[in-house]
Amino acid sequence: MNYYYILFITIIFYYLNNAAAKNTPYKIKHIKRETGWSQVKVRENADLHLSLLSQGLYNSELANKYDTNFYYPESAGKDIDIVIIDTGFNFEHSEFSNKKERILKCAIRIVDGEYVKPPSESKCSTTNPILVRHNYYHGEYVSDAAAGLIHGVASKANVYGVAFNAVNYKNAMAGLKYVRDNLIRPHKTVLNLSFGNYYHIQEDVKVKMDIINEMKSVVTEIIEKGAIVVAAGGNEGINSYHEENNQQSLPCSVEGVICVGAIDTVGANKFMKWTVPEGDMVTKEMNTTNYRKVWWSNYGKVVDIYGPGYIHVEFKDKDDQDIDKVVYGTSFTAPVISGVIATIMSENPHIEFTSSTMWNHLKKISQKNVIKGIPDKDYPNFFINNGKHVVYSGDNIYHGCGIQAGNKGCGHDKCCSLDGKCTRDRTLCKTSHGCQSQGSLRGCEIVRSPVPEKCGYGYGSCPHGYCCSGDGRCGKSFEYCGTGCQPNYGPCH
Repeated sequence: MNYYYILFITIIFYYLNNAAAKNTPYKIKHIKRETGWSQVKVRENADLHLSLLSQGLYNSELANKYDTNFYYPESAGKDIDIVIIDTGFNFEHSEFSNKKERILKCAIRIVDGEYVKPPSESKCSTTNPILVRHNYYHGEYVSDAAAGLIHGVASKANVYGVAFNAVNYKNAMAGLKYVRDNLIRPHKTVLNLSFGNYYHIQEDVKVKMDIINEMKSVVTEIIEKGAIVVAAGGNEGINSYHEENNQQSLPCSVEGVICVGAIDTVGANKFMKWTVPEGDMVTKEMNTTNYRKVWWSNYGKVVDIYGPGYIHVEFKDKDDQDIDKVVYGTSFTAPVISGVIATIMSENPHIEFTSSTMWNHLKKISQKNVIKGIPDKDYPNFFINNGKHVVYSGDNIYHGCGIQAGNKGCGHDKCCSLDGKCTRDRTLCKTSHGCQSQGSLRGCEIVRSPVPEKCGYGYGSCPHGYCCSGDGRCGKSFEYCGTGCQPNYGPCH
């Protein structure tokens, strides 16, 4: 009797588990196949700034409900150092409670350009009286966005804090030199710089040019030593490198730095204000119309990539009280990008990434030309992505097909068009017109590209056995078949 009882319970448990799996909008094996991640972790009902990183462009006409889950590789930045130069840090907060699996350390404090040993390695909080008076804990926000357990991207990354007592040139340079001389592990370090200022591109006064050249030189040395440098693009709503006005934002515009802008994730552009009604500030769902440069974000040829502009963080204030709030500015978008970079590095330990090769990797996996409101079509238009592009519906209801609709297929005699609609239109069903043929999708007419070595929309598919790279070239090596490969126009590995 006990045997039959155990068998009955086992069968019920099996069916309940399978029913639960069927009700989840996502398919782990499909995510692993697309991303190449060893293992997939899912942070359910995550902050909007996180869920946006792990899906393509959300279109409510294709996927019924926004998917609030954050999907990321289980490595989550493990054995990668995120170094942050900022106002202060408090690693005693619960966001950093997993101390047994990573290093969390106040490396040094800088006071008026001088190095001071912090009283504690776990706490070197913001002390600037003006910032504290306004309850503004800049460095604490930045570190949580990069690597917090709940609100951060790379929750297993090491974090080294370099805390300064004021944001000025002397402290910034002291911090940069300390990092250069003490904190770089080649190809294992991401340096986040959520500060900046405007300087002349060309200057007659030698002293000022010496200042500019010094910063450029030290940042370049950090990059050459094998660190990846990420910087905030600024919040003035202007061009970060404006030759006509003879102004540039530093360190954003230094060659090799990955400079970050922000999109409007909460509808701030409607009000042209920094904040919006409270319910919109804390929303976890993306509105399709908000894939737009937020009004206050800088832009231009040196702003390489954009991310979410509004970030939910937790921190401890001067009274040791836990506070959570939504903060905004490219200062907090930058550490989100730094966190994504750390997860890419931890998931690919065999690759010695440099700033240049990481930037190429980010471009390949980014969402391209989806951001509206960038003033010039020749300026970079890349939205950050961590490698997972399929868009699931939070309620498993779809109105379309393809990658923006859970990779749903179409019925008999139909194909999935480039814009995610099932159709019998034979022109739209050609790969030269972007017909979606990856995975289980069927019905596309394979049109071979008439131009040797070219592939993609407007051309068609590669010759049999050749892959189509992210920039539309046919080949057989990993450069073509690996990261960024376009599965609609040939095989990908």
